[in-house]
Amino acid sequence: MIDTLDKLIDDISSLKSKLILLIGPPRSGKSDLLRQLSARRQAKVLNVGAVLGRELLTVPNTRRHLQAADLLKGITDDVAGKRSWK
Repeated sequence: MIDTLDKLIDDISSLKSKLILLIGPPRSGKSDLLRQLSARRQAKVLNVGAVLGRELLTVPNTRRHLQAADLLKGITDDVAGKRSWK
């Protein structure tokens, strides 16, 4: 499975959008697969769930869908060292 995921990442490298969703039931090995991939590619794993959830709590329910993308970009920019995130 790690080889398939690694090849998929190579295949999408030229696309403008590079989002891959890794979906599976609990305890199916998703986190372990990501750890293997990050070690293989010498890349950070970014688990945005908790950070994004915390940030979305400050946004009114009716506006969350409008601001989620901007908040996610801010989180990833922080990890990439492009800005300071609180």
